[in-house]
Amino acid sequence: MNFIVLQFNELKKIIWFFIGLVAFSAGLIYVIQYALSTIGWIKISLSAWQLLSFSITSSLLIIGVLLNNFRIKYFWLGNILSKPPINGLWKGRLISSYKKEIDDNPLPPIEIYFYIKQTYFAISIQSFTKNQRSESILATIYTNTFSSSTKFMYIYQLTRTKNSENKITLGSGELLITDNCSKMEGVYWTNSVTHGEIEMKLVDRKALSIDSFISAEAHVDNLHTSQKH
Repeated sequence: MNFIVLQFNELKKIIWFFIGLVAFSAGLIYVIQYALSTIGWIKISLSAWQLLSFSITSSLLIIGVLLNNFRIKYFWLGNILSKPPINGLWKGRLISSYKKEIDDNPLPPIEIYFYIKQTYFAISIQSFTKNQRSESILATIYTNTFSSSTKFMYIYQLTRTKNSENKITLGSGELLITDNCSKMEGVYWTNSVTHGEIEMKLVDRKALSIDSFISAEAHVDNLHTSQKH
């Protein structure tokens, strides 16, 4: 699921971008109209109101398509948009408190993958372990303007797949983004009275169609194979 979560400074950038796009569209339409009328191909005479209405409509369409559908798959694009780029496949480990709360025998670190889809307007995350998968309900990136720290925060729904167990758990996570958006680390909580730590490293910012732990592993193996050749 995707929800639009924007900070105030991001909303201001969109407004200024929209104003600039409307002005550019109006100027372009006027030039095309003038050129076509001059050479005598088509005579078009749009009023100022018609010109403005068409420019606003086309600008809204362009902004909606670009910012809601265009994936941020490149670091330079994230810099241009002032949006920390976390799109792609991530691999890491999860340290859970689950066993500690039952018999004082801690679980070993659990291998986990994140598959994140990010546009300017929305972020969605799927996570996969060998026995569990989860999907975000709400996710956002928050930058503290005073400390310049950037965090990825999300609320998710987890489904257990081990031994045909049909159990749904809700949880949340808060991860600090570091090292030029190539690492994330932080904590998570669930409504089943467990919590833990997560450490993630970026594998491939341009990864596509990851839908399971197996496909994530296969993608990592393919990357290692291609790097050897």
